[in-house]
Amino acid sequence: MTPPPSPLSALLVSYAFPRPGSGRGSLVGGERMRQFAKYLPEHGITPVVLTHGGLKQPQLGPEIHSVADLARVFGELIGVRRVVGASASSESRAGKVDRLDAWRARVEPWIFPDLPSYSWAPLAVARGLALIRKSSAALIVSSSPPVANHAVALALKRSTGLPWIADFRDGYSFEPPDGPPHQLLLRRAFEREILREADRSIGVTDPISVALQALQPEQADKVLTLRNGFDPDVVPSASTLPARRPDGSLRILYAGSAAAFTTGQSLSSLLSGFELLAHAPATPAVLQLAGAFADDELQGYLGDRRIERNGWLSRPQVLRAMLDADVLVVLSSTRASVATSKLFDYIGAGRPILVVGSHSEAARIVRDSGFGLVCDDEPQQIAQALRRLAAEREQWQARLASPELARARAQHSRRTQAGELARVIREVIATHSSA
Repeated sequence: MTPPPSPLSALLVSYAFPRPGSGRGSLVGGERMRQFAKYLPEHGITPVVLTHGGLKQPQLGPEIHSVADLARVFGELIGVRRVVGASASSESRAGKVDRLDAWRARVEPWIFPDLPSYSWAPLAVARGLALIRKSSAALIVSSSPPVANHAVALALKRSTGLPWIADFRDGYSFEPPDGPPHQLLLRRAFEREILREADRSIGVTDPISVALQALQPEQADKVLTLRNGFDPDVVPSASTLPARRPDGSLRILYAGSAAAFTTGQSLSSLLSGFELLAHAPATPAVLQLAGAFADDELQGYLGDRRIERNGWLSRPQVLRAMLDADVLVVLSSTRASVATSKLFDYIGAGRPILVVGSHSEAARIVRDSGFGLVCDDEPQQIAQALRRLAAEREQWQARLASPELARARAQHSRRTQAGELARVIREVIATHSSA
């Protein structure tokens, strides 16, 4: 019998790290690292987390440690001085402070983008060194954005000599946000430095990994892909589709936010395609929208009783809605590298998925794995795909319950992915020790 691997400790650097009960906005940046921290112990890796805690340092747990950032500390001090100065002297002092703030707001994006996360770095490095000594961590893992996480990890690697894994959740220099051109040059320069120094680099999708390899070709063999996934302890086990409704209607769920917010798409094509279902050949259907949608996005459909507009739902409510649906819709990004995290919850739920937008990574995953259908962002194609899913209901039920798709689904489990990360961690540590 093979003995279990020896336990190891790894420092996880993540500016965002959501806690149970935290707001939905805080989940976006750190959920991936939180899930790794949750499941790595099952694979013999003890995570020690370094995260941002605001001005008040909360008690997060024995292995989750937080530090503030200098920008907020100084901002708090400036705010106090502003109140004191305004009450003790004259309005001119307050006016000078306001002008200083306005000048700083104009200049900072050109000189130092993402100031709060970078101003977290000095305090994070100091705390990270202490945690490495205390925990005897054998490796560092950091995840971006923000890329300041990698700046912290790079400083810790150079100070301690420990191996380092850099994880890229989003495109950085090759899919940059709007900003001055010189920022792109700075991003690319720093990204190359990360790729040179990191012992392994991970892309959350294949297009990100390919772009990283192209940016630093001599390090291409050190880049791998490790996707996002669903939490098997939260997403219910895949079950058979709900029984056909007496009226034969198709229940369609889109869960997320306003599509234009993140994907460059709009709801208009989905709504128009849904309306076409009522035309010959008619397919009775209900469209459930779970998320934040503005009235102008639903213009012309606000009084349509076939469209259920639920607003934000709790995670358990969304999961129940997923299991009650016949089709789960993804409005995919115009960026090739994007596979929305909601996609993986859909995969875990075991319902047919329709991806609207055929050029994204989400579309490729669904198409290649057979979890559903893909169509272009065009109403007629959406209606045709929905009709096909309705007509082939029994076939899809059998297909999704097959051992082949059960195995494919398991590959998108956070538990499975944590096992893969644990394998990479041990491999990097072994290579580093023998060097």
